[in-house]
Amino acid sequence: ITPGELLCLGSSLAFSGLFYYLYRRKARVVARIQEAPKLQVDDNLPALVSTAEGRCLPYVALEGIVLPAQAALTSHYHEGLQGVIQKLLLKEHRLIWNSLVRSW
Repeated sequence: ITPGELLCLGSSLAFSGLFYYLYRRKARVVARIQEAPKLQVDDNLPALVSTAEGRCLPYVALEGIVLPAQAALTSHYHEGLQGVIQKLLLKEHRLIWNSLVRSW
């Protein structure tokens, strides 16, 4: 076996291990999402959120009727199926000390 073949074999094994690790990590996330409790959008939802830890419900499936802000999305593949998208952007600002330029 030549050194080039060993290099190819080693890199192939390393990439296979990396991609398998990433696959397993995402599979766990998908499993958590599929096991998420299903809640109805009704008058009890704000009270439930306010009593939750950190006023946040992680991995919850909300079921109910919503109204789109603009036009509803229509499926090209299933006739009569419509949906809406909600964008949520969480941006955290933090200061980090840079010792090279001695500033925050």
